[in-house]
Amino acid sequence: MPMQQGSNRCIFTGMVLMPLVLATGAGSVGAAEWTTRASVAPAITYTDNVCLSQSNKQGDWIGTLTPSVGIQGKGRKASAQLAGSVQLNSLTNSALDSKGCGGNLDDREQFNPRLRGRFSSELIDNWMKVDVNARADQNEVTSRAVGGDDDLNRTGNRNTYYRYSVSPVVNRRFKDWVALSARYTWDEQFNSSDLLSDSHRHQFNMALRNAAPSKWSRRVEGRYTRVHYGESFNGFTREDTELSSARVGLGYRFDRRWGIDGFYGREWNEFQSTLNGDRDGPGWGLNLKWTPSPRTAVTVGGGDRFFGNTPRVIIRHAHKRNQFRLNYEKRVTFQRDLRTEDLGGFDDNINNASVFSNGPILDERLAGGWTYKGRSSVLTINGNYSEQTRSEDGEKSLFKNVTATFSPQLSTRYNVAASVAWREDEPRGRINELPEFADQGDSEAWTFNFTVGRQYNNRINLSLSYLFTDRQGETSFNDYQENRITATLGLAF
Repeated sequence: MPMQQGSNRCIFTGMVLMPLVLATGAGSVGAAEWTTRASVAPAITYTDNVCLSQSNKQGDWIGTLTPSVGIQGKGRKASAQLAGSVQLNSLTNSALDSKGCGGNLDDREQFNPRLRGRFSSELIDNWMKVDVNARADQNEVTSRAVGGDDDLNRTGNRNTYYRYSVSPVVNRRFKDWVALSARYTWDEQFNSSDLLSDSHRHQFNMALRNAAPSKWSRRVEGRYTRVHYGESFNGFTREDTELSSARVGLGYRFDRRWGIDGFYGREWNEFQSTLNGDRDGPGWGLNLKWTPSPRTAVTVGGGDRFFGNTPRVIIRHAHKRNQFRLNYEKRVTFQRDLRTEDLGGFDDNINNASVFSNGPILDERLAGGWTYKGRSSVLTINGNYSEQTRSEDGEKSLFKNVTATFSPQLSTRYNVAASVAWREDEPRGRINELPEFADQGDSEAWTFNFTVGRQYNNRINLSLSYLFTDRQGETSFNDYQENRITATLGLAF
């Protein structure tokens, strides 16, 4: 659905006013400590395949300008933070059209924002606070077409999203008897792409726990979520999704190393689906926790919910220069969250591939990362394996990716970074109730990046990078190879 003028005004007004809200909130509590930073990075790029096409390979020069800002303030009862950048590029739609480039240029934008804003303030001492979060960023529209990971958005396959949330939070301890925590969150998201519907969510969580430290942990909790998606581009609308549950939990800590916890409860869910099956009913979970040292933690568990079994494995380990992280779980989530969340690894780029769906998605995911920090170099490997099942029709899609990055420190003035990445996508299912694709969306891509930089002083740096991409799909219009060279000048103020 195209974004209307009213939505545009709401988005940009909200993003512009966000820093003022943060500054006003933090300043109202008295003297605050502020830190600021700013920089700008002009760059020039040469590509030998500006259209990202196998049959229409043409070279071109592209200029970009990336201003960055960072503002952070902290007072006695409040804190505020605004950080990020906006990349502007010189490649116009008319220039792409004159070269015969394909893609959805009507959805294309010549800027790429990466902005984050946060504000937190204590409203009532030891009782109530409010958290506000906002972000503007880009992600992939669909892995069925090329250009989803292109920061220049040359095919219109990038979606600019604006998302904010407001959360009043209540935390209250009643002597040594019980602790109350309650959070309500209003969360709204706008998308620039016609294929992605705007949405908002109401979410309320409340829990009662034992307040005093003890080997036994007891809790009673309730959760309610309601998600609404707006009208799709072809006028199709869906009923709201409602997920609610109530649970009773119990845990026991045997000693410093071993512990166990679990829950039993019931779920009540409402969402549109063509499948028969339980949506309500009882649910349970059991976790065994092992913490042999402060550097190692392992959780292994399982259970059952309305969609089936719920295996879970979480491993965290740090030893000298090594850090290791592994997650495996099945959970119910939404497209709006999959595309904007950090789901694994140490440096997730928050561009997780996802199916098209305006209903709940069952995401079975294995995510891991390993980092080695040497005296003068850093090696990081991240990976994701995700099987996503749409609740409306049971269609299953697979998304896999692995990235390795090596950053040796040559000297105080020179730095080098190299990375290699692989991804394979097998999306399935319809797009906004349109006829199914003929399973032509499968693709595999390799990218290689090498960057060398020189720091002249505290304010000036220069970098030169080379990027190679090789994508292979089931059809010729999904294949392309590209070589890119970019020179960037960084200026800090």
